[in-house]
Amino acid sequence: MKNRSGRGLRQKVLVLGFWSGRAQTLQRAGLAM
Repeated sequence: MKNRSGRGLRQKVLVLGFWSGRAQTLQRAGLAM
């Protein structure tokens, strides 16, 4: 149970990192435009 929730939390962190990185890329693209 503990291991399962830990894996879910890790996946959440990965998704958050992916979205924050995507937002930064979009902001840079907006500034470039």
